[in-house]
Amino acid sequence: MVITTARNIFLHMLVVLVIVVIPMDTILAADAVYIGRVIRLIGNVHKINTISGEESTLKLGDKIYEKDQMVTNNSSYIKILMKDDTIFQLGANSHFKFDKFKFKTKKNRKAKYKLLYGQLRSLFTVKAKNRDNLKLETPTVSMGIRGTEFATQVYRGKRGQAKTDVVLFTGKLAINSKELKKVVMMKPGQMFNAANIATKAPVITKAPVKMFKYLTTTVKKGGVVFINDAANEKDQKDPNSFLPLPPAPNKPVDDTTSDSRPEINSTPLSTKCGSNEIKVGNSCMKKPSANPQAKIKCKRNEVFTGTACVRKHKPEVLVPITPKKCKNNETLIGGSCIKKNKAPTPITPKKCKNNETLVGDSCIKNERDGRTRQQSPTPPTLDTTPTPAPPPPKVCVKWHTKGAKKGECKQYK
Repeated sequence: MVITTARNIFLHMLVVLVIVVIPMDTILAADAVYIGRVIRLIGNVHKINTISGEESTLKLGDKIYEKDQMVTNNSSYIKILMKDDTIFQLGANSHFKFDKFKFKTKKNRKAKYKLLYGQLRSLFTVKAKNRDNLKLETPTVSMGIRGTEFATQVYRGKRGQAKTDVVLFTGKLAINSKELKKVVMMKPGQMFNAANIATKAPVITKAPVKMFKYLTTTVKKGGVVFINDAANEKDQKDPNSFLPLPPAPNKPVDDTTSDSRPEINSTPLSTKCGSNEIKVGNSCMKKPSANPQAKIKCKRNEVFTGTACVRKHKPEVLVPITPKKCKNNETLIGGSCIKKNKAPTPITPKKCKNNETLVGDSCIKNERDGRTRQQSPTPPTLDTTPTPAPPPPKVCVKWHTKGAKKGECKQYK
């Protein structure tokens, strides 16, 4: 009896010691499923553990687990390599959730991701067996994915409602829109423009040429990663439009119906700002310069607007049209060279001798007194030779009376 009681006390103390020495998040992480890691990081990016509810600041090389959430501020960027070789790039003022990830092989896996608000670029390098196995959801659309590269942005419209824009680079994409209440298919080079839903214009349109060129060019060669960075000044969204709306009073937050609000509690994140930044709400902003006229140093492809560096857009250069050169025997009509019509050869009059005059096409000799006479046709000459009289008829005076010539005349008179 004493031995049993001592054993129970020892086991109880061992359990307490394990709980005190080993942190709770380590125990939870042991049960979590590893799905990817951070391969590039700029600024402060916060990770929220959905199971424990704890927040942490990510570092380069940190592991990502199922149910993790990524939250970036206005100057953050993160690139994540998944276990199945999928690559995600999350821009500033964004909230992304790894909702589900079941992995057997690279081709046999199921995953569901959620972009609650902000900017995301996705590259699914390995095709899935079925497009229903890989899904990316936003507050307004659900996308079925196979092997595809595309960019997505979720922002607030003029009335505060959530909007989703998509630009497809490669592959095919099936978009199930909650607003349209139907599934639409996208092809490479096309854009899903949510702003056209209200105006009843075509939602699937050809992506603007300049935007598509910037998005498909590498950053080293002057390209950009996200849709808003490639849009024209007229179509660019205000950075604040990517921030979540505050939750309505006495109304629970639901990521499926809310205007791109996060699925976490409404307590603000503990954002740590740098020495040259100040905290404004939940974001960090650069401190204003003591000299208001001092400009921030921008890159070569950027211009300072007074408060920030904005990317320059290459002006359209109008190339002068040089007229086409034609040959000497051709004339330029419109944009084509046409051969010139040959001029008729002038008829040179026939030259006659000094004692001749040109009449029509013939030269006629002049008379001795210098007057010209017209050549008349030669009259026909009449034969005045008398016709000889016919010879008198011959009279036979002697006939053959014998032989073969019997009966023929032998002698004429």
